Amino acid sequence: MTGPVTRTCIRPEAEREGWLGDVEQLTVSLTATHDKISQIDATERRKSSPVFVGMPTIKQLAVREAQNLNKTD
Repeated sequence: MTGPVTRTCIRPEAEREGWLGDVEQLTVSLTATHDKISQIDATERRKSSPVFVGMPTIKQLAVREAQNLNKTD
């Protein structure tokens, strides 16, 4: 076999040869790998999304300042 050997290449062989323990282990490993990739993807999405930290925008500050000026008149 040329190129990298992956679990998806080995699994059909294990099924064909009747290596049931290996098939089960490969299935569990593949499921765990997919779960880990999903976790990594979710973490990356969270890192790239903006986080609201409660600080007002310039526009909100200007409106608030204008409202305060109107109250003191």
